[in-house]
Amino acid sequence: MNKLLLTICLLISTSVFAEQSTTVGNLTIKMQDSNDEWIEVYKDGKLVLEEKCTMMCDIYIVKSESFDFRFEDGLVKADGKTAFKLHPDNIEVFKTGWFNQNEVIGFVQSITGATGKYGSQTIYTIDIDSGDVSILDKEFDNYFK
Repeated sequence: MNKLLLTICLLISTSVFAEQSTTVGNLTIKMQDSNDEWIEVYKDGKLVLEEKCTMMCDIYIVKSESFDFRFEDGLVKADGKTAFKLHPDNIEVFKTGWFNQNEVIGFVQSITGATGKYGSQTIYTIDIDSGDVSILDKEFDNYFK
């Protein structure tokens, strides 16, 4: 009985902390298998982006540089239109820029306070060839409106 219980606990604990990995262009992307809590992006083995979440924070995949998100309690929610669950199958290359368009992948980190009345969204776009990271940040504070 104890061996069975130990086996079940080990299976549960390894699935909770499992990671997934995928390659897009010259980038290797590692992410947590569930919970939208962390992401690491490497180019040629060198870390170019690392974001981790703790409380009141989520990371999602984006397919444009738009801040047109659906929110719930101050956090971006995966709606299947602007923000997508953190999974390798959801990563898509899109183009940025006006004249010299670069092919990039994107992520949004959404952070809020306990009340959901203040926080920020940060969009990271990463060039799939060079590994260059662009950051767009938007903060909100609804206490003083």
